[in-house]
Amino acid sequence: MNNDRLCGIYAILDEQRYHTLFVPRFDVANAFDNPNFAISGFSLVVDASTLKDGEHLLEVRTISHDCKTVYRTAGFVVRK
Repeated sequence: MNNDRLCGIYAILDEQRYHTLFVPRFDVANAFDNPNFAISGFSLVVDASTLKDGEHLLEVRTISHDCKTVYRTAGFVVRK
């Protein structure tokens, strides 16, 4: 997202949207010498006991102030 500031981060797990909380990441801001990157961290809480055995898909989306959206998707498997 270059030097854009984030205005939102949310996650989609198995087609259900979850809100996230921003977590300061001053280490990232310092590493990239960009104070805007301090708001690049987030926290997501999901009750893992509600996940059924099998494959799941997690997508994390970031939205910048100029409405650019970037997302990454990862799959994982639950076995209880």
